[in-house]
Amino acid sequence: MEPRSCRLYVHDSWPRWLAVLLGLLALTVVALYFAAPDVPKLPAIPFLALLGFLVFASHRASQSWVEVSSDGKAISAIPSWYARSLAGESVITQTILPTAELLLCRNTAYDSFDGFSAILRGPGGSEQTVWKGMRGMDYRRCLGFSKEIQQRFGLPVRLLSRRVTDRRVEETEWTPGTGKINSKAMAFGLAMFLLPWVGIVVRLSTPNYIRLAVGGVLLWISGLVLLWSLRRIWPRNDQDPALGWTILVWTLEFAPLYVVVVLVTGTLLKD
Repeated sequence: MEPRSCRLYVHDSWPRWLAVLLGLLALTVVALYFAAPDVPKLPAIPFLALLGFLVFASHRASQSWVEVSSDGKAISAIPSWYARSLAGESVITQTILPTAELLLCRNTAYDSFDGFSAILRGPGGSEQTVWKGMRGMDYRRCLGFSKEIQQRFGLPVRLLSRRVTDRRVEETEWTPGTGKINSKAMAFGLAMFLLPWVGIVVRLSTPNYIRLAVGGVLLWISGLVLLWSLRRIWPRNDQDPALGWTILVWTLEFAPLYVVVVLVTGTLLKD
């Protein structure tokens, strides 16, 4: 068996949303299909299997990764299939010198969150950025990746929290609690996740289509308020998506799921 490379999967923002939106579309189709009482279910199995495969394939196509070659002599940042095909991004490869070390960093600049990065530090302190992104790394996966490549190749790996100030770049150990999301942000995020499911309560209270639509609009507006509040307390950077784009993504997530929840609830009440 040939030696395998070591991979650290990272999650790009916009390619991942393509996979998420396709998954929500699949969920909508499946729910509507099985909610229809007069449609035979057995012939739908091949179609649903194909839909599931497309969701899986889209998820895999949205994955990017940082990879250390099987011989431990090179490190690459490999964009997702979506990023390579649609945005023209290319693979970045750096040679690992014998005295080099790999830095997996959580970055802040002037007290603002500045994303994550994988940096190859060579002799004399020279640095080459292999990968950088606003999302995609977490402490647990970075720790596992660092242990694996240290054991296999003897490449020193450090997990750092890097803070850029007016005077210098400060480096401290990246610990599990570094940059941990506060409880208020977690509460806002959980509330946004649960909002579409309030459609169950709305459908139980009324079968009127106009009232259902009004209830959906009110819930959507509530989600916008939560989204605005979350953006105020979430660490932000100039590279973050614009508010309009964020609202569009939230709408595309909320609307299909709310419709499905209302339709399925109505079907169950009729049975």
